[in-house]
Amino acid sequence: INLGNLKEQLEQTYEHIPIIKQRIEILQNIKVTNEIKSEVETRMGKTVAKYVEEQTAPVNQWALYNILTYYVSHLVEQRMRASYQMKVSKLFRL
Repeated sequence: INLGNLKEQLEQTYEHIPIIKQRIEILQNIKVTNEIKSEVETRMGKTVAKYVEEQTAPVNQWALYNILTYYVSHLVEQRMRASYQMKVSKLFRL
């Protein structure tokens, strides 16, 4: 492990924390609409959309994000996880 690169990466991550926090707060204040549900199905597929529907109705987009990241982390084959995580990130503009 190159400690110089690690330090630089940690510093960059630390600088982005306020931006990430702000984006989370925004998602916590946006309701889950039929449009976003449709977008989940379009971008991620019917199986993922069905999984979301089977969960307790998310109260906001942050909750929906967490449902989707749980799905990707636990139910998607490891070789496909990065692709699905990118889809989730793009869906929520993260």
